[in-house]
Amino acid sequence: MWGTRRRKILIVTAPDSETALQAAFLDQPDIELMKTAPGQAARALARAEHPRLIVQNVGDPREDSLALTRHFKCDRATRSVPIIAVAGENHARSIREAGADTVLIKPLEQRAYWEAVSSFIRLPRRRDLRQIVNLRFTYEFEDRKWQAFSRDLSMYGAFLKTDHVLPHGARVRVGFSIPGDAETVKCSALVRRSAPVDHPGHSSSGFAVEFDGMDQGDAERLEAFVRRHLPRPMFS
Repeated sequence: MWGTRRRKILIVTAPDSETALQAAFLDQPDIELMKTAPGQAARALARAEHPRLIVQNVGDPREDSLALTRHFKCDRATRSVPIIAVAGENHARSIREAGADTVLIKPLEQRAYWEAVSSFIRLPRRRDLRQIVNLRFTYEFEDRKWQAFSRDLSMYGAFLKTDHVLPHGARVRVGFSIPGDAETVKCSALVRRSAPVDHPGHSSSGFAVEFDGMDQGDAERLEAFVRRHLPRPMFS
């Protein structure tokens, strides 16, 4: 059913969009990623390349996005291609009525994005390039701010060593500096798991965060650091 040829995914998003449709985890040997701006270029590319999936960022003006979705679903060449639309809450109903097969609500959560793509194109279980690394983090929740140190770090999240454990699903703001980089990486994150952290002679608590809402520039800097400066990968 899935075949062995390269599967094509078309990502339609404006270059200056506030929602970065990150594709790092889709970097698979048998997947070909194509990225284009909305409009005529997207229509032409979809007709010419016959993608297996279209991921569309619904931006402003909304009517242009709705028209593009309707076009994909009416065009004989693309009407059978599933569409994942990433939209604001106020646009979700209209883009679904226009023909989107799945609608993800902004701010985009990476886990939901991964699961949505996996429902249409078989992907291997996500394996995060993760390394033991001790970086100073700040995190904010409900107008309070704490500091912590990371136990490990990946392109998608980190485990923070701290006694101020937050509830699962809490949304926090995090910031941390990459060694050798003067700019601070800042993004929202979701608390995914709390657990004890064991050290020789003592133990402390901590929790895992999944990065969410990181802009494209910070994501690229983080990925470059993980791949270049952490030479012994640990996969989880």
